[in-house]
Amino acid sequence: WKKITVRQRKVVDLAHIEKARKLGQEIFGEMGPDKELLLYQFMIQKFSDWKEVINQHRTLAETGKYPGLSDIKEIARLAEVILEANDSFDFIERMIENRDGLISAANSFSDIHGFYTKQRSQWDELRDAIARFEMNRFDLEKNEDIKAALIRMRDILDAQAPYSIIREADALIQKVNEANERLLIDARSKTNSSLSALMERLEKEAHDIKASQKDIERAKSVFTAIAERLKSEQSIANINRIAEEIKNIFEAEMNRLAKSAPQGAGGTQIKEVQI
Repeated sequence: WKKITVRQRKVVDLAHIEKARKLGQEIFGEMGPDKELLLYQFMIQKFSDWKEVINQHRTLAETGKYPGLSDIKEIARLAEVILEANDSFDFIERMIENRDGLISAANSFSDIHGFYTKQRSQWDELRDAIARFEMNRFDLEKNEDIKAALIRMRDILDAQAPYSIIREADALIQKVNEANERLLIDARSKTNSSLSALMERLEKEAHDIKASQKDIERAKSVFTAIAERLKSEQSIANINRIAEEIKNIFEAEMNRLAKSAPQGAGGTQIKEVQI
């Protein structure tokens, strides 16, 4: 080679190495080696692991179903800034320059990692519960205490960083669920009473017009199917609609039975049933 340029590698002074070690302890809970290259290798591994973990959580956060996306992006950005350093000197300098941001990111990382590894199932339960209660919200919010519980549940879901308040979710879900179940039991009970009364009336009137037992059983099976439907129906509005629907079904079945039954005494036709 006609020309060779030799440049002395920049060496990190001991004060900066010590600063980086202490910063590493604040971020990762471990103080790395006191030698520049060993510390560099140690920190590269730590930041690489950090970046890998936070990007796993980012995948879920980007679905829009989970919190922390803005903090996750900032943590990933800072990790990338540090890892893009050209050498150990640049790496340690970047760490020290971004000290405040890294400490803040470490606190966020702890909350976010705890959420995605320990609190996510509780979050899913809260989301599912809110969706389930939403269909009966009009009836539930007639009770001020339950209304307040529903508002608090939505506040938790809407919080930018809900990690410290999500523990309230279990008690809130239980409170609203008990109220919801009481309302459902009451609505089902009223509709079942109407259904039973109409079913008894249908059987009595069907016998009066001498409808065949086969036709009567067919009509009764329609009511039995509705009774089964009621057992699993979770919407109070739908239960109330069923209560109206069974009146129409009664009328339709009685008219069908009347048309298939023998004519009345003296050849008069059986009148259509109105209720």
